[in-house]
Amino acid sequence: MPAASRIYRNGVQQISDSAVLHRIEIFSQGDLQTIAERPDRRLALIDRPNQRRVAELAAKVSEVTDELKELGRETRKTKADIESRQAKVLALQVTKKQLAELQSSRPKLSPELEAERVAVNQRRRAFEQLKEAGKSYGRTVNAARTMLIEESSLRDAATFARGLGTSATEQMVTALAALLDVFPAVRGMIDKPVDKR
Repeated sequence: MPAASRIYRNGVQQISDSAVLHRIEIFSQGDLQTIAERPDRRLALIDRPNQRRVAELAAKVSEVTDELKELGRETRKTKADIESRQAKVLALQVTKKQLAELQSSRPKLSPELEAERVAVNQRRRAFEQLKEAGKSYGRTVNAARTMLIEESSLRDAATFARGLGTSATEQMVTALAALLDVFPAVRGMIDKPVDKR
């Protein structure tokens, strides 16, 4: 294999490899002066082989810096909210103490008024319980009416299963019959008028 030609000019070997030539940079005297005076230019010159990686890291640093700034703003806002609520809690402690003092110094009710107060509270609780019972009754009635709508379909299913006459359907027939037995009682309760006095 023939060796590459070596050309010397003024005692310096001339390089004809274009790949090498593309990696050579030429700087003017002014560029060199600027590089010497500016640390960032010197650092950029040193990091030139890793320029892409340096740019990626710089972008990441910028992104993280922005996130830290945002977290800082949120932290300051949260701190202000905490301090505001702490002040409100302290004010509530004073109010709570004043309320306790008022309660301890209020005049006591006579036995008759105290008994009336207890009776009023009992009637109020009884009313709330009756109101909840009324709501439960309404839900139960609605569920029963929905069940009665299916009575015809259940009777047809029981008749069909009984007609098959197999041991597998016998259990279904028994279960359907037991369920259908309660329908008259349910219908009687639904149709029975309710005294709302």
